[in-house]
Amino acid sequence: MTTVAHYTGRPPSRTRLTVAVLILCLSLIVQHDLTMVLVIAVSAPRLIVLALIDVEIRRLPDRILLPLYPLTAAILIPAGIWTDNADALVRAAVTASVALVGYAILCAATGAIGFGDVKLAGLLGLITGWVGWSATLFATVAAMFLGAVAGVVSLLGDRTRRTVPYGPALIAAFPFGL
Repeated sequence: MTTVAHYTGRPPSRTRLTVAVLILCLSLIVQHDLTMVLVIAVSAPRLIVLALIDVEIRRLPDRILLPLYPLTAAILIPAGIWTDNADALVRAAVTASVALVGYAILCAATGAIGFGDVKLAGLLGLITGWVGWSATLFATVAAMFLGAVAGVVSLLGDRTRRTVPYGPALIAAFPFGL
């Protein structure tokens, strides 16, 4: 069993992560409120690291992923109360729940994705749900498309490798839903 301790890839420098997050946040300011910018600023560095780890060792470590749930909730709940936006809070909770259940069923029924992907999908459902139903739907469809493309490319390029990590597809599709 490969663990996070076996991850050999160099993590991106803090400067690169900071610049990437700032660029993403600045681009979102044009389209979204400060709440989404804060959520992205908190989650983007961890999501980037999760994608790199998943590519390398096919794992999404809980110690990196799970803290994003309370951190995201700590931003969304006060924002929903402050702005009197209960609809967005309910929508975020519903989309996170639907993503968790839907991906859990997919995980149990097919084994095509791992439980780390299930937890990641729930988190991304929570974030995109705050934005809207269509954002969640678009991010989900984009993730499936990117995952399929990665699978085809993997089969064409390296016929010995039969699995493709799905976490990077989820993470890469997530901004498109915003």
